[in-house]
Amino acid sequence: MLDRLRLYAPDRPTLTTAVLVTALVGPPTLAAAAYAAALLANRRRRHRLRIVDADNTSHALPGPVPTLAQHALLGHMPAIATDQVAAQCGWVAQYGRVSAILAFVGQPTVTLADPVAIYAVLSGRSSADVVRPGDQAAVIEMVTGPRGMLALDGEDHRMHRQLMSPLMGPRTIKSLVPGMTRIADELVQAIRDLTAKNAESTTIDAQPLVAATALNAISRLALATDFDALGPNRSPVATAYTTLLDLFNPSAWNIARLLAPPLGKLPVAANKRVATAMAQLTFAIDTVVGQLRATATTTGSGSANASLAAALMAELTSPQSPGKPAKSQFSAEDVQGELKTWLIAGHETTAAAVGMMLYFMAAHPGVQETLFGALGDNLAADDAGCEYLAWVVAEGLRVHAPVHGSSRVAAHDLVLPLESGRGTLHVPQGTRIMIPIQAMHLDPEIWGPDAAEFKPERWHNLRVATTPDDVPVSGRDADGKRVVYPTQYMPFWMGRRACFGKQFAMLEIRAVLATVVRAFKIEIPDGSLLSGGKRPPMVYNATGSAVTLPLRFVSRV
Repeated sequence: MLDRLRLYAPDRPTLTTAVLVTALVGPPTLAAAAYAAALLANRRRRHRLRIVDADNTSHALPGPVPTLAQHALLGHMPAIATDQVAAQCGWVAQYGRVSAILAFVGQPTVTLADPVAIYAVLSGRSSADVVRPGDQAAVIEMVTGPRGMLALDGEDHRMHRQLMSPLMGPRTIKSLVPGMTRIADELVQAIRDLTAKNAESTTIDAQPLVAATALNAISRLALATDFDALGPNRSPVATAYTTLLDLFNPSAWNIARLLAPPLGKLPVAANKRVATAMAQLTFAIDTVVGQLRATATTTGSGSANASLAAALMAELTSPQSPGKPAKSQFSAEDVQGELKTWLIAGHETTAAAVGMMLYFMAAHPGVQETLFGALGDNLAADDAGCEYLAWVVAEGLRVHAPVHGSSRVAAHDLVLPLESGRGTLHVPQGTRIMIPIQAMHLDPEIWGPDAAEFKPERWHNLRVATTPDDVPVSGRDADGKRVVYPTQYMPFWMGRRACFGKQFAMLEIRAVLATVVRAFKIEIPDGSLLSGGKRPPMVYNATGSAVTLPLRFVSRV
């Protein structure tokens, strides 16, 4: 029990978790002591969390004034749980790009939208001094195990990323184009079949269809298996995966099990479902790995059966390259962890993005028809050469970032530079740093007064810098394009933990969007919950996804 009362460790960033665990499973006296210690430690952190201006004046961060009850227990977490994006957008608008809120038991949390400070945290000199919050890491590890890239830190994470970097090269991605095109065509056929069954209406809830399509893309092109999520013979592994996704929902049981791991061992129905689903998924992935190991030399990236898993096996069985991590270090558990990671990381986010792309097409028929005309019939198979498609995708990922925000915890005391040389941010060890990606994507100071509007044409005179040095002093490059700081547009995160599957996701988004727009006019049905410019109702957990997406699909042929 005493180990739970450590003030800080990389896997337990604050005493807050220990308080909640002790309250659940420990004696009352110890719980009270842990609670008092957490309040005191977090109070000290709050007093040390300061902005030091360029003239060396120190002051506290602005932010919503907490009540006594918020200080004592839940902080501002209920606002986050209700609508994280709305809360973060409101705080950035009201208090600026650096503000402070409270997490549980008064833990100070910085809402950090300052682009220079964020760059220091994610890619600069401070990036080695922040870690993922223990709660995030624990949920991921429940599903992927301890050896997937999302679950790893430090040297192990670097080794995995370096060994797998060839998998996202142009050659491998190009080999996946025919398979991705077939998957997009299957979605079109599924829409035609559904509309044919109901002659009175062509309205379909598109979100389950794009979710199934994304699952097919991951299973076939990443895992070298087939979940047949759109077909009549849906794999039981697909159902098992859906069960595991429920672990990411912030239900009372999931939170309790996360804070008190022994609860996950109780012989109750919820735990049994998770255990059965995990066993099914693990068996399926082990089967795939066994098959690919046997055929690694013949099913690489150039094969008709191309997949990321096949490419990984081919990479691991190829001769060792000088200066690269030893491939012998990559164990069977590592392979299993990565394949599970691809499934978890590559499905929900892409499904959320594609669903909202279809909504934007329906809500903006002028954009849709411009895209239809721009696509034509003679472009590359994945439509990568269509500039207007690139604008549409970039704008869609700006207005709706599937990963709407993320957090880090200061492993040591940090001093972060702020934009425009306006001073430094002093962050005590154990402070949570919340980076509101969606709020930055909708900031009028960055994108203009129409920041909340979907306007692909804005990208005609706009580009995102790759590094801070790429941002001209004038804010415009030699072609007259306005240059946005690299951390002000992050649909795929950045730095050492940037999305490994970005190129796979972009291929899928382009292929599905272009194929559907070529086949159908997408409309918002009269009288639907999306009428009158309304956005789809959203659910926010690890991603932000539409709860339902009722759209009308009218065939163009």
